[in-house]
Amino acid sequence: MTDPRKKAKKASKKTVGETVQPLEEVQEQVEQAAKEAEEQVEQAAKEAEEQVARPLDEVLGQAEKAYAAYMEAQRQVASAYRVNEQQIAKAYKRAEQQAKNACDENIREALKTREETMTEALKDRDDAIARAEKAYKKTKPVKQA
Repeated sequence: MTDPRKKAKKASKKTVGETVQPLEEVQEQVEQAAKEAEEQVEQAAKEAEEQVARPLDEVLGQAEKAYAAYMEAQRQVASAYRVNEQQIAKAYKRAEQQAKNACDENIREALKTREETMTEALKDRDDAIARAEKAYKKTKPVKQA
């Protein structure tokens, strides 16, 4: 069997560099760790049955090792879940910030367009008033004294 501590180090190095792990991967890790722990416990039990003549201390030592491996597997699973949750939270915050930035950009564009439209409308209004005054002055009857 492989050393669970080495597996934990490899797993932690692996998860730091990766993006968010799908839930299925985490569940597979949980199942694999549980299977390994069960195998170690079963192996320890089989060895105990096979060698009845062994001293009780030796059997207890193997049981303790199996239990320690099981506990280590549980810690690895909990750690994998925590890392996954942190990655999901970071991804959510990143997506939220991107959406906010896009919204802010659209608002800036809309305000710029509005300002340009207002300026053009005011200019057109002033031109229309000037043309109307000019037309009025042309059609105005000249008073003769």
